Amino acid sequence: MCNASSEGAVYANVFIQGDLLGGAGSELVGYQTANNNSNASAPAENLCWVVGNAIEDMRVVATVNDGLGDFLVWLANDNDELWMCNASSDARLYSLEPVDFPLNDDLIMAEPVQVREA
Repeated sequence: MCNASSEGAVYANVFIQGDLLGGAGSELVGYQTANNNSNASAPAENLCWVVGNAIEDMRVVATVNDGLGDFLVWLANDNDELWMCNASSDARLYSLEPVDFPLNDDLIMAEPVQVREA
Protein backbone atom coordinates (compact mmCIF):
# COMPACT_ATOMS: atom_id res chain seq x y z
CA MET A 1 0.00 0.00 0.00
CA CYS A 2 1.45 3.34 -0.99
CA ASN A 3 0.26 6.90 -0.44
CA ALA A 4 1.91 9.60 -2.55
CA SER A 5 1.19 13.11 -3.74
CA SER A 6 1.10 14.27 -7.36
CA GLU A 7 4.50 15.89 -6.71
CA GLY A 8 6.05 12.51 -5.89
CA ALA A 9 6.14 12.81 -2.08
CA VAL A 10 5.66 9.33 -0.58
CA TYR A 11 3.89 9.39 2.80
CA ALA A 12 3.39 5.65 3.38
CA ASN A 13 4.74 2.55 1.67
CA VAL A 14 3.64 -0.64 3.41
CA PHE A 15 3.85 -4.29 2.39
CA ILE A 16 0.43 -5.89 3.00
CA GLN A 17 0.77 -9.35 4.52
CA GLY A 18 -2.84 -10.29 5.20
CA ASP A 19 -5.24 -9.75 8.07
CA LEU A 20 -3.28 -8.31 11.01
CA LEU A 21 -5.97 -9.49 13.44
CA GLY A 22 -6.16 -13.06 12.14
CA GLY A 23 -9.93 -12.94 11.66
CA ALA A 24 -10.72 -11.41 15.07
CA GLY A 25 -11.80 -8.04 13.61
CA SER A 26 -15.44 -9.08 13.35
CA GLU A 27 -15.49 -9.67 17.11
CA LEU A 28 -14.29 -6.11 17.70
CA VAL A 29 -17.00 -4.43 15.63
CA GLY A 30 -19.91 -6.89 15.71
CA TYR A 31 -19.64 -7.48 11.96
CA GLN A 32 -22.86 -8.00 10.06
CA THR A 33 -23.13 -8.53 6.32
CA ALA A 34 -24.21 -5.33 4.58
CA ASN A 35 -27.41 -5.75 2.59
CA ASN A 36 -26.53 -2.98 0.16
CA ASN A 37 -23.46 -1.18 -1.16
CA SER A 38 -24.29 2.11 0.59
CA ASN A 39 -23.11 0.66 3.92
CA ALA A 40 -20.25 -1.49 2.59
CA SER A 41 -17.55 0.73 4.14
CA ALA A 42 -19.10 0.81 7.66
CA PRO A 43 -17.37 -2.35 8.99
CA ALA A 44 -13.99 -1.14 7.66
CA GLU A 45 -14.49 2.31 9.21
CA ASN A 46 -15.60 0.83 12.52
CA LEU A 47 -12.67 -1.58 12.66
CA CYS A 48 -10.11 1.12 11.85
CA TRP A 49 -11.66 3.45 14.42
CA VAL A 50 -11.75 0.79 17.17
CA VAL A 51 -8.15 -0.32 16.61
CA GLY A 52 -6.97 3.27 16.19
CA ASN A 53 -8.64 4.29 19.43
CA ALA A 54 -6.74 1.54 21.23
CA ILE A 55 -3.62 3.59 20.35
CA GLU A 56 -4.99 7.11 20.94
CA ASP A 57 -8.24 9.07 20.53
CA MET A 58 -9.07 9.19 16.82
CA ARG A 59 -11.90 10.10 14.50
CA VAL A 60 -12.64 9.03 10.93
CA VAL A 61 -12.05 11.89 8.49
CA ALA A 62 -12.44 10.16 5.10
CA THR A 63 -13.06 6.76 3.55
CA VAL A 64 -12.38 5.77 -0.05
CA ASN A 65 -12.46 2.57 -2.05
CA ASP A 66 -8.90 1.22 -2.34
CA GLY A 67 -9.46 -0.09 -5.87
CA LEU A 68 -9.14 -3.73 -4.75
CA GLY A 69 -12.55 -4.11 -3.14
CA ASP A 70 -11.56 -2.87 0.30
CA PHE A 71 -11.31 0.60 1.88
CA LEU A 72 -8.72 3.17 2.87
CA VAL A 73 -9.91 4.89 6.02
CA TRP A 74 -8.22 8.12 7.07
CA LEU A 75 -8.17 8.81 10.80
CA ALA A 76 -7.01 11.90 12.69
CA ASN A 77 -6.02 12.25 16.34
CA ASP A 78 -6.67 15.24 18.61
CA ASN A 79 -3.64 17.02 17.08
CA ASP A 80 -4.98 16.45 13.54
CA GLU A 81 -2.13 14.03 12.81
CA LEU A 82 -3.23 11.53 10.19
CA TRP A 83 -3.29 7.74 10.20
CA MET A 84 -4.04 5.61 7.15
CA CYS A 85 -5.91 2.34 7.62
CA ASN A 86 -6.72 -0.35 5.05
CA ALA A 87 -9.59 -2.68 5.96
CA SER A 88 -12.29 -4.75 4.32
CA SER A 89 -16.08 -4.71 4.51
CA ASP A 90 -15.89 -8.08 6.27
CA ALA A 91 -13.73 -6.63 9.09
CA ARG A 92 -10.23 -7.67 8.01
CA LEU A 93 -7.48 -5.22 8.98
CA TYR A 94 -4.58 -5.03 6.54
CA SER A 95 -2.70 -1.95 7.72
CA LEU A 96 -2.79 0.92 10.21
CA GLU A 97 0.03 3.42 9.74
CA PRO A 98 0.73 6.97 10.90
CA VAL A 99 1.23 9.35 7.99
CA ASP A 100 3.71 12.13 8.61
CA PHE A 101 6.31 13.97 6.56
CA PRO A 102 7.27 12.44 3.22
CA LEU A 103 9.47 9.35 3.54
CA ASN A 104 11.47 10.59 0.57
CA ASP A 105 11.76 14.23 1.71
CA ASP A 106 15.41 14.45 0.62
CA LEU A 107 14.51 13.38 -2.90
CA ILE A 108 11.64 15.85 -3.19
CA MET A 109 13.91 18.77 -2.30
CA ALA A 110 16.55 17.79 -4.88
CA GLU A 111 16.89 19.71 -8.11
CA PRO A 112 14.58 18.38 -10.82
CA VAL A 113 16.19 16.36 -13.59
CA GLN A 114 16.61 18.28 -16.83
CA VAL A 115 16.23 16.31 -20.05
CA ARG A 116 18.06 17.63 -23.12
CA GLU A 117 17.81 16.37 -26.65
CA ALA A 118 21.17 15.41 -28.21
